[in-house]
Amino acid sequence: MIKVAIVPLKKAQKVRKFIIENDLSSSEFKLNKDSENLYIPVKAEFEFEGITIENREEKDFTIIELRTSPKDFLKEQLTEEEQSHLKTSFDALGTIAIIEVDKELEKKEKIIGNAILESNPAIKTVVKKVGHHGGEFRTQKVKVIAGADTKESIYKENGISLKLNVEEVYFSPRLSTERKRIADLVKPGEDVLVMFSGCAPYPCVLAKNTEAKSIVGIEINPVGHKYGVENIRRNKIDNTILYNGDVRKVLPVKKIGLKGWWSDDQIQTRLKKNPGNMEFFLKEGDLENHFDEIKRAIEKVNDKHIIIHQPYTYNGTLLRLDVEDENEFEDIFECYRVLSDLCAKYSHVKGFICHSYGYNPITKKSQENPSVENAISRAKQLPLKYAHIENSTVEPFCKLDVIRKIAKASGSNRVCIDLCHLYMNYKGEELINEIKKTVSNYNTYFHISDSIGQHNSFIVGKGDIDWECVAPLISKGIIEVVNKDENNPIEAFESFDNPMFDKKFDRILMPLPKSAEDFLDVALEQAKDGAVVHFYDFLEETKFEEAHEKLDKACKKAGFKYEILRTVKCGQHAPHVFRICVDVIVKLNNK
Repeated sequence: MIKVAIVPLKKAQKVRKFIIENDLSSSEFKLNKDSENLYIPVKAEFEFEGITIENREEKDFTIIELRTSPKDFLKEQLTEEEQSHLKTSFDALGTIAIIEVDKELEKKEKIIGNAILESNPAIKTVVKKVGHHGGEFRTQKVKVIAGADTKESIYKENGISLKLNVEEVYFSPRLSTERKRIADLVKPGEDVLVMFSGCAPYPCVLAKNTEAKSIVGIEINPVGHKYGVENIRRNKIDNTILYNGDVRKVLPVKKIGLKGWWSDDQIQTRLKKNPGNMEFFLKEGDLENHFDEIKRAIEKVNDKHIIIHQPYTYNGTLLRLDVEDENEFEDIFECYRVLSDLCAKYSHVKGFICHSYGYNPITKKSQENPSVENAISRAKQLPLKYAHIENSTVEPFCKLDVIRKIAKASGSNRVCIDLCHLYMNYKGEELINEIKKTVSNYNTYFHISDSIGQHNSFIVGKGDIDWECVAPLISKGIIEVVNKDENNPIEAFESFDNPMFDKKFDRILMPLPKSAEDFLDVALEQAKDGAVVHFYDFLEETKFEEAHEKLDKACKKAGFKYEILRTVKCGQHAPHVFRICVDVIVKLNNK
């Protein structure tokens, strides 16, 4: 018997594309066709609207020429008794086939592996499972029995590619349809949390196939996390941050980061707080004299998002956007070119801060008679694709409408709002409205500190800014508080630790191989009112209600009302045992 997808002809093109992209097509048999349907032999069951999977007799399908099936190849090499123990179905992860070999056939495993290579040209390595998934990271030992001696492969699905080691990372290709199902549910602008993110299959699929605003993944396995970071880069993803660690220790994550000089001492001190992003401040002469050290610092912190803060001068030239002197323009152009090249070279460098005006920290003098017209004109000429244009304390660049015009002219559409500077020029409702105008239309990044309307910044909560109104408008940025000791930034840490900057999520995924219920309390603590939680479990088909009971207990304890939206089978785990996902929407009891 073989598995066959019965596909109405009107769906044929989409379904065949889906089958090919997800490596579900059988390499042994040709498809059949009648006046209404295509009958496509497939390797495994999958879900697709309007499609059914049935078992059909092999005799009803033609064997593909020039590709002998493993069973046919092995008929003369195995006894009838040995053939009764033979399993030739396998999971394909890129060029690696993962098979099971019964104990009775261990002496013939190399022959079996070679048969799979012979009958499947796309497969270059065959490994057999050794034992079951186990250990803290739920990984599985495998042994190479044929082909290239490697356990690392590149797997493709749903428009993404994933690099992974099949022995060191937990991964299931059988969840490709489930990952696409979740992607189809994500709404534009959602903040998504993927607990137990592995090598980042869910984050990558969601980032590439949805309009999610942000995605956070957390993985305890350092090897899985390493591959996840590489896969985020491989797929050119910008809206995802991955954390390595136990979800109970990593959560809650912050929607903001920390600022410091690029020295190793300052970086390591700030990393203890596990910020999702960091800002590297450049002093005068850093780009000219310490460029290689700056690059090494960037390379060390390759699993964080980095913003680079421009210096005030370059080659002695005051950096400003409204420059008139052509000789000075060349220095300014060169500085922003160097910063742009760093952003282009390192995918985790997400931009740089560009001052809208000139200031010399040595002489403590600002430029004279700044011109908006000149700044807009020059912004069109300078390499500012990655630049966040920052508001200043002086006219006219203290006004956010001016900063927005410059950002639009530069082509970056990026703005950096310095809240301390902003509060010197806007108060009350006007301040809130100007922030809203900016965040709704521009890629907005914040320098966060409190203010009493003067140039000096304060620890958050120690000034006059209305944080109840401002904090919800902040989606990313860094704490910018002056510290008594920058190598021990106690003042910045006090602001960073404020719970108002904890990130909450619209959608939370819990694809843990087993025991996800042990983390339901953690998931619910991170949920926004009205969030959707996707809870995974392994249960017998007659006991799916046990998953509902686990959710009921956790939601009541956390103070949430809930509504189960659906319970979905995600694949068979064992006879009569299925991996399921329960989609549930949670709401605070006081709503």
